[in-house]
Amino acid sequence: MSFKSDNSNSILKNFKRTIIHPNGTNGEFNNNNNINNNNNNNNNNNNNNNNNNNNNSNNNLPIKRKVPESYSQYQYHQQKQVQKQNSQFHKESELNEMELDVEKEYYEQSKDIIGFKRFRSLDSNNNLNSNQFIENNQKSQFFNNNNNNNNNNNNSNNNKNFDQKDNEQEDIIKYMEFLSDIEQLNSDLKESKDNLESISIEMVLLETRLKGLLGLNTLRIIQNDQEQFLFKNKK
Repeated sequence: MSFKSDNSNSILKNFKRTIIHPNGTNGEFNNNNNINNNNNNNNNNNNNNNNNNNNNSNNNLPIKRKVPESYSQYQYHQQKQVQKQNSQFHKESELNEMELDVEKEYYEQSKDIIGFKRFRSLDSNNNLNSNQFIENNQKSQFFNNNNNNNNNNNNSNNNKNFDQKDNEQEDIIKYMEFLSDIEQLNSDLKESKDNLESISIEMVLLETRLKGLLGLNTLRIIQNDQEQFLFKNKK
């Protein structure tokens, strides 16, 4: 059996196209797929390389950490805290001064020993507050120069408070001297009163003696009169 050349060529071509490839496709389609797959693989590899490069670049970036509070901010907060403590102390000292002024005026008018003891107890409480303020200043001396300046200002104010305390102590001493003078006057008055009582007693005794003497004189006069009367009657 013979084949025509045209038919034979077409059959061979068809046969060539229909060769079954081991992966289930024909050869030409498989080659195109392989080319496309290779291109896709190359693209994927390039993408992977780019991703790896990006990852490496990201890994080279510094790690973001929480920045700690700066020393200036720490100083600022500490300074605010010290100012708050100082303002609170000044408010308390002003209130204490107002109370002391009222108490002092009252007790200067009343001149009472009990009031003086009360005044002295208030003064001692104010001294305790000033000592507490000094202790707070000593605790804050390790801060910056601004705090040192604040401490210097506070120390100057504290010195003023101490001067005021000295003046108050002088007033207290004067008040004590005044009380001692009053006590001395009271003792002198009591002594003079005792002297007056003793003088009055002596006057009473003298009066009784005078009365007694007068009584004796009257008796003698009466007796003399009787004797003279009897003598005349005998004659």
